[in-house]
Order: sequence, then C-alpha cells, then structure tokens
Amino acid sequence: MVKIPTYDDLKKVGMSDQGAQGFSGGQIGVASDTGTQSFGRGIQNMATNLKNIEVDRQKKAGELWVGESNEKLYREFNEWEKQFHIDDDSVDGKGSITKYLDKFQELSDKYLKDSPNQYATQAWKKTMNRFKLEVFKSGAEYEAARSLLHQTESLNDIKDGKILRMAENPAAWGVIQDSYTELLKKLGDNPETKGIEGYNNIWSSTKIKQELEDGLAYIAKTSLDAILEEGDANKIKLVNRMFEKGNFKKQLDAAEYLGYKTKFEQWEKGVSKLEIAKFDTKVKDSVAVAIETGTPKHDIKEEDFIATYGKKNGPALFYKYTEDLETVKQSWAAATHITSGNMSKTDIREYVKNLPRDSERNIAISDHVQKVEANMEKQMEENPIGFIQKHNKQLFEKLGSEDPTTVQAAIEEFMIFQKNYGVKDIDILGQNHRETLVRTFMADGANAESIGLIVSGMRTKYGDHFDMVMANLIKKADLDNQVAASFMYYNEPEFNEIFTVAKSTLDTKGMDTVVGDIRKDIFAAFEPVYEALVGGNKRNVEMVDGWRSLLEKAVLLRMKANPTGNVSDTVKAVMNTYIDSKYFVMKEFVVPKQETSYDGESIEMVAEKYIADIKNADLVVLLSGNEMRDKVFNNTSGGESFLSKMQKENLAVNTRWRNKADGTGLELVWHFDAGNYPVYEKVPLDDYDTEGSAEQQIEITWAEFEAIIPKLKDEIEAKKNKNIQKHPAWRPYDKKVFIN
Repeated sequence: MVKIPTYDDLKKVGMSDQGAQGFSGGQIGVASDTGTQSFGRGIQNMATNLKNIEVDRQKKAGELWVGESNEKLYREFNEWEKQFHIDDDSVDGKGSITKYLDKFQELSDKYLKDSPNQYATQAWKKTMNRFKLEVFKSGAEYEAARSLLHQTESLNDIKDGKILRMAENPAAWGVIQDSYTELLKKLGDNPETKGIEGYNNIWSSTKIKQELEDGLAYIAKTSLDAILEEGDANKIKLVNRMFEKGNFKKQLDAAEYLGYKTKFEQWEKGVSKLEIAKFDTKVKDSVAVAIETGTPKHDIKEEDFIATYGKKNGPALFYKYTEDLETVKQSWAAATHITSGNMSKTDIREYVKNLPRDSERNIAISDHVQKVEANMEKQMEENPIGFIQKHNKQLFEKLGSEDPTTVQAAIEEFMIFQKNYGVKDIDILGQNHRETLVRTFMADGANAESIGLIVSGMRTKYGDHFDMVMANLIKKADLDNQVAASFMYYNEPEFNEIFTVAKSTLDTKGMDTVVGDIRKDIFAAFEPVYEALVGGNKRNVEMVDGWRSLLEKAVLLRMKANPTGNVSDTVKAVMNTYIDSKYFVMKEFVVPKQETSYDGESIEMVAEKYIADIKNADLVVLLSGNEMRDKVFNNTSGGESFLSKMQKENLAVNTRWRNKADGTGLELVWHFDAGNYPVYEKVPLDDYDTEGSAEQQIEITWAEFEAIIPKLKDEIEAKKNKNIQKHPAWRPYDKKVFIN
C-alpha cells in the first residue's frame, strides 16, 4: 500500500514507514546549523528573485507586444503602399523614397506611444531599424522603376523624332547614330547610386549596348519604310547610294538588309512599289498561316521572287523564305510529340522544358512548341475537340468519319488522349456539335419521326459510347433529361406520344395533393429499373433519372386530364405502357422485348451459365493500380499468377452483366465499390496467327441469345422447374470477394 504523508502541506514528500534514511545525528545537526546561518541570505535572494521574475515578465510582454504591433504596422504600411502606387501622379516617381520613410516613421511613432514598458520600447526600436531598411529598399525600387519608365518613354519620343528627321533627310543617318549613341552613354549608371538597392544596374553597360542596337535598328527600319511609302525618287536614289556604301549593315540582320536593299533597287528600276508591297504581304501571310496551321497559304516559287526582286536578290530571298518554312515544318514536327495523345501533362512539360535553344532555328522551334503547350493547357479543359481539329487533324477527321467502326475507334483514342492529359470531364462531341444536336431535339416543331431517325443513326455511329454522348448532351449542353430518356423508345410505335410527353410543359397547379403520391409510387415502381441500369454503370444516372421523371410527367398528364382517376391505377397503366410491355426488368439489366423471342429469365440463366463456362478462359487480369502489389500478385514466372487464380475462382461474385450502351446486348464487367471495368479475354489475332493475341471484351448480343437459348432449352426448363434461388449453380449475389 502507498504510505500517506503525515505532514501538512508544507511537506510535499511522502515519508517511508521507517523514517528518513541516510543521515547520522551529526549530519542532521550540521544541516540545521547551516540552514540557520543562511537564513538572512535566503531572504535577500527572495527579493532578487521577485525582481528577476518581474523583469522577465515585462520582457516577454514587451516581445509579444512588439511582435503583434509589428504585424499590424506591416499590414497598415502595405495597404498604404498599394494606395500610394494608385494615387502617385508624379512623372518619374521623384521623392518616393522620402514619402516611404515619412510614412514609416509616422506609423512607427504611432505604435510606439502604446509601448507597455521600457523593454518593449528598446525591442521596438531595434525592430524598426531593420524594418526601415526594408522600407528604404522598397521605396528605392519603386522610385527607380518609375524613373526608368519615364526615361524609356522619353527615349521612345526621341527615337520617333529621329525617324522623322531621317525620313526628311536620309543623309542625316550618320549624325543620328552619333547623337543617339552619345545620349545613351550619358544614361549610364552613376557610381554614387550604383550600390543603392533598386538603383543598381538600371542602365548597365550591357543594357545600354542592347538599347543602342535595338534603338538604331528601329530608327533605321521605320525610316526606310517611311521613305518607301513616300516614294520620293531623290530620297530613294540617295538611300540606294547609302546601301552601296554599306550603311545599315550593322543595324539590320542579313535577311532584313537584303530585303530593304532589294526593295530600294527595284523601286529605282521601275518595279511598282505596290507590286513589291503586295508580294511582301503574300510572303508574310504564307509564313504566318504555316505557323498557325502547319501549311503555307500560298505556293510561291523561286521564279516569283526573281520576277519581283531580280536575278541578283531573288534567289537569296527565296532561300530565306524556304528556310522560314523549314523552321515551321520542324516546329510542327516537334509539336506532334505533345499533340499525339501519348504523353501525360507532366511528360509534356518536361519535353518542352528540355527542347534545345542553341540556335536561331531551335529557339523558333522551342517558342512554337511552348505556344502549342500553352494553347493545349487551355483548350484541353475548355474545348478538346477544337484543339485536335488544329493540332491532330488525323484524329479529328476520324471522329467525323461516316464509318461507325472508325468513329468508335477514334472516340477510344480521343478518350485516352484526354485521360493521359488529366482531363476529368471527358468530351467526345465538342460544344458546336452538342449545341446543334440540342437545338434540333428541342426545336418547337421537332418531328418525332425525324428525331427517331437521328437517334437511330447516333446509336449506330457511337456504339458503346452512346450513353456517354447522351450524358455529354445533358450535362454540357442542357439537353432535357426527359427528352433524352424518350429516345429509348425511338423505334417504338409509341415514340411520337412519348416524345410529345417529354417536351410538354406541365402545370401542376391544383394537383398538390396527388403530386407527392405519384412521385412516391413511381419511385417504388421504378426502383428495379434504376438498380438494373445504374448499378453497373454510373454514367446512366442522368438518363435514368430523366426516365423516372418522364414517367412521373406521364402520370401527371393523365391525372390532369382525368382528375377523378385513381393514382395507383394510373401509375400501373403508365408503367405498363412505358416499362412492363416493352422490357424484362432483371436484377442486373433490362431486356427490350422486341429484341427477343424468349423471356428475361431465360436470358438471365444463359448469362449466368456463360460466366461459369468462361471460368477457365484466358482472361485479362484486372490489376489494382498499386505497382508493388500487382508485381507480387500477378507474377507469372511460376505459371498462372495468384491474382489470375483468385479472379477465376471468384469470377461469379466479382462480376456482373450490364446493358451495352449501343442497346445491342449485354457486356460483362468487374463490379466493385470503386467502379465497374469491362472484362476482357485474350483471343488469337486471327485464324492464321495463333501465336499472337488480342484483347476482346466479353459481351453477348440479343441476336446471340436468340441462337443460344434453343440449344439450352432443356437445361433452362429444368432450372425453371426448381427453386432457382436455392440451386447450387445460382449466383451468390449477397457476397463479394475483393481481390484487388
């Protein structure tokens, strides 16, 4: 047991049963004497300790106040700085540093007044000294930037003035060069301000050199253009003599120099200025269109250049033109790496980043691919169809093919393209096509017969992707989901009536008492249909929700026409017209009665037997996506992998059938909480190539059911005569084995 101390609260340590241990009587005496002698010193230490405690408290309070006040000052100064930039109407930012420092001091003094103690004051001054340096830096950078902007604008005005002077008197070119060079030298950085933050390297020697080159090139080209535009013969002759002496060579690159030289020579020889201008425009347009589309706008030959620019300069200019087109060609070839659909967004960025920029051509190629990437970033989210129309024309053309097989293969390719790039909301139609279809479907005078033919064509064209197409129309183009649901009856005699119901506007005023009952009854009656279609394919939600709403509207319309009718009877009548008379509703799928001569139960039994029969087929293993786990469990070095065996053993409980999107039958899918994935089997490439294999989705068409059921007639009838739910071969729906 724990010994309870027998002393009061002055004694905090519990005593043992035998009392204190380890001290002799003499030791106790010494200890007592020592305590008595040091008592006075203890009292003095107590006062010192109290003082130290108070000092420590004040210092910590001061630090907290400084920290909090500093943040407040920072935010307040930051807001002032933003507003100052807006309100500043100075020409060149002069005096900004002083304004920055004055505002800082004002705020610092304001907060200092609230200092709680001397330690806070001392800490505040140290902090503000550091802050003041940052304020000075910011003020200097802003003032320098405004000053540079003003200087640059002034330089632009000066260059425009020199252009006018040159256009009036080309002979002044030498004086113009000298004066502009001298002006820029004077702009060089002052040694006294060179070390100031913000003012360093405003006009470095490198920058001055670049501005001199660019400025003189601009003055030269703009002046020469103006002289050509004016067409003064004397000035043009003078400029020709200047070209002969080598003027403008330093200011223009080789191609520009040759181009201007040729223009002036041809003008003097009598070639029409207008003709040259037209041909120049044609050449530029041809290259510009090639950059945008990959193909030149015009077929321009060397003789065209010679006819315009003469035998001396024409071939060289044609060579320059062909070189430009070759650069464009290589640019588009480089861009195909990122537009092919085989690269992820990360891989694309890495590819673009590593493109060489070691030559003029490579820089142009790199710039082009970067532009394509930027466009891709935007359009793959907003308009992927528009992107491939421009950058992957082959895929775009396949999507627009008249051959359904080609279209469906192209859709698969296009979907992979978007998934590789990380697009979440997959698009396969494009906004223009969607809007056209919706306008057609929702038009006031839309004819049910014509609409039925369109839908029939779409089912054929899009095949298994029809459901996705309809979902795209509903979500991206606001197609009414009831109208979409009515398309399920496109080849039924009642389609006209059902389509009319879907498009009708219903006023439920005065029907409040029955609306709730109708929705409840329809929900209950329609639930098996919902489970059968949505359980295996979440993409069906929009369509199936619209189908249920369509039934509700049909009941409401009938009740509106006959207010004394019975709700339950009306619901049953509508369900019979829309569902029971047309479909077998099974656990996992629905069977259109017009597609079969047999009952749904027979089809379901054949489908279940099919699963049992393919247990030992060479199925494509469904991997988990976890690289390490799949590597271990799908290791085939010792024969069939563990994962493959597990999937086969649990095939019946981990798969389910669902309706194909094109309406032609059923397809088998792996069915897990995470989603549904089509089941594939490996089959020979063809009858003559048994070595290779291809992946084929497991599916059964209604036509195939028609051929299979008679062969299994006896077996089916035997099962029907028994309690099917207890039959050993009956599929165990109530449990699932997860192997992924």
